[in-house]
Amino acid sequence: MIKTESIGIYDVACKYRKTLSQNRSVHNYGRRYGNDYSRQYGCAYSSNYRYENRDQIVLEKYYLHIINTAIYELVVKRNCSLLSYLCALNNIQVDVVNFDIEYTKQVSCYNAYDLLPVVSGLNNALSKDLKECLRRYKNEYEENMFQGKDFSSKYDYASQIKKMLKFLDENIGEVLSRNKEVQGSENSEELKMDTGVETIDKVYDPKLAEWLNQFAENRQAGDAKLSEEVKRVQLVVQDELNQIMLLREDIEFNILQEPINQLISLFSLFSDSIEYHSNNERTDSSYTNLIESGVDFLENILQSLAMMGVTIINDAQKPFNPARHKSISATQPTRSSTVTKVVKIGFEYKGKVFEKAKVEII
Repeated sequence: MIKTESIGIYDVACKYRKTLSQNRSVHNYGRRYGNDYSRQYGCAYSSNYRYENRDQIVLEKYYLHIINTAIYELVVKRNCSLLSYLCALNNIQVDVVNFDIEYTKQVSCYNAYDLLPVVSGLNNALSKDLKECLRRYKNEYEENMFQGKDFSSKYDYASQIKKMLKFLDENIGEVLSRNKEVQGSENSEELKMDTGVETIDKVYDPKLAEWLNQFAENRQAGDAKLSEEVKRVQLVVQDELNQIMLLREDIEFNILQEPINQLISLFSLFSDSIEYHSNNERTDSSYTNLIESGVDFLENILQSLAMMGVTIINDAQKPFNPARHKSISATQPTRSSTVTKVVKIGFEYKGKVFEKAKVEII
């Protein structure tokens, strides 16, 4: 999935770096010699047989992608989601006129160090070029970025970053003022359509301006296509989940069907027997205790059925339903018949009736 917001790219880079740290906890990033080391850790050699870790090269590309996207956001949208997020994380607020660093969402993860490489990279890209931006990253920030580190307690990061944010504000203002000059020109109708991207090449690397133009043109179509694809995948996944649930229910039913039938048969047998003996005129204590033990046993059977997902059909004072009820009244049931009394309860499992309730109707 292609991320089109700076904060989204940053999130992916941090997760990628975290994965590297987990998979290579014993591996220190850096440069070493030796073919064995290359085969073991997957390294790319230059002409002098020194290597650069491929994973670090990927992180460099993430960094440049973040800087490119952040500049696009600052110039076109007048707000960079990642820059605003990191400023909020560090509790840094600076009065700027050419972009906004307010962040309204709740800050919940990552630490503060990465704000410095981001602001530094933006200033280098705007005032110099991307090569200088990448050089600063590799020499000063590569080892610690995308790892959620805090600033050193000895580093006065707040005042330094505020100065850098002021400088960034000035750089963005220069880009915007150049843009206004171009839009005010009457010599070319084509130049009047400028959105702020065409004039950026006067300030930094021309290749970046070309990339931003393409980015702006393709983003809307790409987002729409991605949205449709996500919806399609969601429908496919939901359909698969429904099929799995149905299959699971069928398996559970096939497994439980026999023990449920046996328990229901045992319940019916004991309930009939206890009903008969309860009407007996014997009053001796041993006989009474036996009846009470039988009632307790019936309760245990009902609890066991409930634990298996079986529910009782006991629908007194409700419309007669031939799928759930069996009438024992002399009159034939009709659509308007109502259950007046449940003579013997029934049982069902997830909508499947195992035994209908015997009822009297009117």
